Amino acid sequence: MNIIGIRWTAQDDTSFKVGMSGWQDGRTVTVPLAPGMHVSWRISGPRLCVGYRGVDGTMHPCPEGRRALLSSPQCGPCMASDISSPCAKCDGSRCSAQPARRASCIQREHVLYVAVFGHGLVKVGVSSSRRVRTRWAEQGADYAAVLATYDSGMAARRVEARLGRSPGLSTRVTTKYKASHLHPLPPDRAMQTVAALRPLLRAHGLTLPDLLEDMSQHYGLRQLGPHVSCELLRVDRDHRSIDVVGEVVGVKGPILVIRRGALLYGLSVPSVAGLHLIEDTRIIPETQTQLTDF
Repeated sequence: MNIIGIRWTAQDDTSFKVGMSGWQDGRTVTVPLAPGMHVSWRISGPRLCVGYRGVDGTMHPCPEGRRALLSSPQCGPCMASDISSPCAKCDGSRCSAQPARRASCIQREHVLYVAVFGHGLVKVGVSSSRRVRTRWAEQGADYAAVLATYDSGMAARRVEARLGRSPGLSTRVTTKYKASHLHPLPPDRAMQTVAALRPLLRAHGLTLPDLLEDMSQHYGLRQLGPHVSCELLRVDRDHRSIDVVGEVVGVKGPILVIRRGALLYGLSVPSVAGLHLIEDTRIIPETQTQLTDF
């Protein structure tokens, strides 16, 4: 299987299923990940392009099976064809997305949200209304809440861009920070951290909800004590093989947390996207759902 990334799927009961998705025989498959399962993988190069998201909202394999760029899990042509690429850099001032993607953004309801990570890092972000909880899980947010709803993605992005420049708020959270802060703040302290931003939010016409949703319950890491971190497995630029062996503790956003003896390790799955995963019998076919928005 050639790795695409971690896939979070919301269930009807508000829980999530999580697995590692990839390409196998021209179709997407998923390796389910659950606390307690044992993994024994070898991940090796060369690093191939993961493909692109098409106008139908699903992933398509790289037509030529090219190698990925050094700075991206995609090759140049697939990056140019991916309908989601321009959206990652959007600040709401202008839209450079393909017409179908632009129409989707304009016609679909989006939300501005606030999320708390680790020991109190607060992030603002934008998502489509229907995927916002999945987006929180994909990022590994510990607590989150919707601040406002907008008729289009560009309108929400403009507010996000203004807020993101304010002291005490961020629009990015690094993988290293997430790995260093696996255990969440207590709920009351998380709320206090966000409540301190009320004057700033009020100045932008925003109201903070009375409650934050506790997303940390979905990651399988609550049994870990405060101040617990994991060491990120290093993947060299030459993409020589890396062995991932141990017991799955949980998954926090894009990070797979594994226990090997008394030590905790973290695999940042985006860092191995495009590489080949060998030795696991629990690979099952995956039915793609449309992900035309974030």
